[in-house]
Amino acid sequence: MTTSTLTKSAAIALALCLGLGFSLWQRQSDATNDWAFTGLDGEPVTRANYASDKVLINFWATWCPPCLRELPLLSTLASDTPDDELRVLAVAYDDPKNIARFLAEHPVSLDFAHGFADVKAAMADYGNVSSSLPFSVLLDRNGKVIEKHLGELLPDTLPAFVASGE
Repeated sequence: MTTSTLTKSAAIALALCLGLGFSLWQRQSDATNDWAFTGLDGEPVTRANYASDKVLINFWATWCPPCLRELPLLSTLASDTPDDELRVLAVAYDDPKNIARFLAEHPVSLDFAHGFADVKAAMADYGNVSSSLPFSVLLDRNGKVIEKHLGELLPDTLPAFVASGE
């Protein structure tokens, strides 16, 4: 086999893997309309709590520097946007003691939930099978995925992300 043939074979294999990965990402993201996490008060936080709301779910952790940088931005978004236009839910892949300690030092105004296996499963259902953080998902009023973003949302990218699907 020549180097050219190997290069073409590798390129075809890569294209097939990327196509399959994108297909899996899309299929998984369309599959999740229901979820349940635990609020900081110990009460369940479910999709039913956000029924008929457009909601931005942000998956984060206290040990994730980009997550911590974007929380104040999301807090400002939540306080500047009426609840009937958008609700923001910050779901931590973390222990509630770590979250409470963080919030005591860095107060932000968001709805919070946390968990481990349930949070990891929800991220995977939305296509983030690596559980990388931060990860944000924007849902329409029917719970269908409008947009998702892996990585830190920045002041110049957040408005376009939130405006998706309008």
